[in-house]
Amino acid sequence: MIRQSRDVRCAAEGCCTVIGRGKLFCPAHYFSLPKPLRDDLWRTWRAAMQQWKGRLSHAEQERCNREYQAAFEAAREYLRAAPPTPAAAMATVAIGVDGREIHYREGRML
Repeated sequence: MIRQSRDVRCAAEGCCTVIGRGKLFCPAHYFSLPKPLRDDLWRTWRAAMQQWKGRLSHAEQERCNREYQAAFEAAREYLRAAPPTPAAAMATVAIGVDGREIHYREGRML
């Protein structure tokens, strides 16, 4: 018997982060989206989910699904076009007791 994986991965191109079911992006990618894009994605998702409550006609549900798909594609396109963060910007630096900078990649205890 073939066992199917239930892991859900981030929808951002090239990201392999496992995320929970019902989510689209890992927190790093989701919060890197501008707030208007995040709000649009959330608003259109909520509208599309009204079908589960039986509150929309079939035509209205299809319209909501198209809007949600457009918001999702806009978010993915934004992430695709965004320049990658340089590794130097992600380096953790602390100041040691002796006043020297300690870079996390050095593996020293802080």
